[in-house]
Amino acid sequence: MRTMNADAFNRIANHPEVRPWIGMEDPRIDIDLTSVTRNPDNFAFLTDKEDGGYLVVKLAAGLYVAHSMALPDARGRPMASLMRKGFQCMFVETDAVEIVTQIPDGNQRAEGLSQLAGFRSTFRKEKHFPLMGERVGSQFKSLVYADWVVSGHSDARRVGQAFHEEIGRLHGLANHAHDGVHDQWVGATVMGCLAGNCVKAVGLYNRWAIVAGYYQATLLSANPPLVDTGDAVIQVRDGRASVLHAYAQGASLSTG
Repeated sequence: MRTMNADAFNRIANHPEVRPWIGMEDPRIDIDLTSVTRNPDNFAFLTDKEDGGYLVVKLAAGLYVAHSMALPDARGRPMASLMRKGFQCMFVETDAVEIVTQIPDGNQRAEGLSQLAGFRSTFRKEKHFPLMGERVGSQFKSLVYADWVVSGHSDARRVGQAFHEEIGRLHGLANHAHDGVHDQWVGATVMGCLAGNCVKAVGLYNRWAIVAGYYQATLLSANPPLVDTGDAVIQVRDGRASVLHAYAQGASLSTG
């Protein structure tokens, strides 16, 4: 899905049904995205048929901007599927905590994808984007990690439910009523740890947990991943998370 080869992106970007929507002062100038796709700080995601893609460009630590482009056959389900997989990759496997995008006035396809992904409008700029011989306004939007976790576009709920079912069945560690949002946050945290991104995943979980009234998790070891959840010690290895040790409620390694 990820590529550092610009050929497909250059072919898509310069297609006559795509090029006018990308902008620039002179729409007759061909676009070359080689430097963007080859930069290891950026992420270029392609559909299976290489007829649509996302360029997710790093702006600062944890902050990226997403640009979408697609040939007619890729619009709809292929781009929606790529969006789901690509953004999950960004939030689970990288340092991304916020992805922003810019929607020029009139670009209904980009607007539809942004709504599907769960982007929120943040601000507008008027008459600044060069599009088809005029300057149009655009809406700036943002998708943050916390919104992605509960968006329904990730595997977080499924992973969290499976994890809670396992520890409940094997260890009886059900110290709170079922909470679908907690499933999502735990699932996202497990996914991050499985991807080797424990520090970020546990840290962001704790920011949510302290507000929601759940135990703070303690990262005991990043490699191999070992997390004290407040009622158990969880190890992550061989592609799964499991309970390494369970102890009485209130007597954890993190609390003594």
